[in-house]
Formats: sequence, structure tokens, C-alpha cells
Amino acid sequence: MLAREYRVGTAAAALLALVVQFGAGSAAAAPLWLLAVAIAWLFRETPRSHPGHPLAVVSPVDGHVVAAGNEDDPYRQRPAHGIQLRLGWRGAFTVRSPIEGRLVEVWESARGADEGRRGHACCIRTDEGDEVVLVLLPRLPWALRLRVAVGERIGHGWPYGSMPLGGGARVLVGSRSRTTCAEGERVLAGISVVAELLHD
Repeated sequence: MLAREYRVGTAAAALLALVVQFGAGSAAAAPLWLLAVAIAWLFRETPRSHPGHPLAVVSPVDGHVVAAGNEDDPYRQRPAHGIQLRLGWRGAFTVRSPIEGRLVEVWESARGADEGRRGHACCIRTDEGDEVVLVLLPRLPWALRLRVAVGERIGHGWPYGSMPLGGGARVLVGSRSRTTCAEGERVLAGISVVAELLHD
């Protein structure tokens, strides 16, 4: 399935290729057909089923774990466990919610910003009151597409948006949690559990 952010562009490229093919022949239309196929492949969205454990924090992206450990959360001003992730450039580029809850705050910062705040960040608050911060550092900041606005609910592993051609991501969970992943581990968005929220 194609991510909805790119369906119009793909359809437009395919329609233009069809018009050019009828008017100028297959050779002239070939680059446009290739463009439509490339967009459909690069921005595909694979259906995913999230884990049944409601306190499991899942990877927001397809990629691998760069680092996992203790760090300060500059967005919620708290000690936290951080998981740094890296996406490849070949997709899928869908970003998924690491936890179920309500989007309560969003931050947008330029690269090189102070206090460790770079890229796009959002805070998702669960029904139990836990707060999980998701930070996105896209290779193409202008191409980042988001589907959820502040105040809206998002499900466990649901699409939050898309980050074309990859980049980096960070998940910050409170100190009352534990990481369940290791450096170098391959992860799948919405499926691989990278941390667990702990409750008495």
C-alpha cells in the first residue's frame, strides 16, 4: 500500500505518463513511468500489527538501534532512557507511534539548536499518565509529512507520518521504564519492542 501523503503525486505521475505515451509514444513516457514506480516503491506503507502488551514501547521506524541508555530528556526536563535509531534510505519511510495515547505537545527546532533539541519532536501521553517523546531528524526536513495534530489520539503503532529517504529518530521514556533493545539490533516500525513502561 502507498502512504497516503504520496498517493496524489504518484497518481499524477502515472496520469502524465499515460498522456505522454498516447501523444508521443512509449519511449517519451518511460521516464515518467519509472518516476511513478519509484515513488510507489519508496513510499510504500506496509500493514503492521502492534504487540498486545499496552505498556510496550515499539520502534517508530524501520532501521537499526544506534544506542540505548540513560540520558537527560531536554523536552520534559527529566532523567530518561533514550533509544537512538537510524533509518536506511530505501524505505519504508512510515513513522509509527511508539505507544498509544494523546499527542500533547510538539516542538520544531533547526539543526544545531541548543539544549539537544533538534528536528521535530512530539510528546505522547498514555492513559496511565506516562509520557513518551519521539524525536525525528529527517534527511529532508522539508519533506517530513505528519498526520496527527496536538490534542488527537493515536493508536499503538499507528502511522504518525512519513520521513522520506530516512534519517534519525530518538525515543525518550521516563526513568520508570526499561529498554529492551541493544545497539546494532534491527527493528521494525510498530512491531519491535524497544522499551517497556513499568508500573507497580
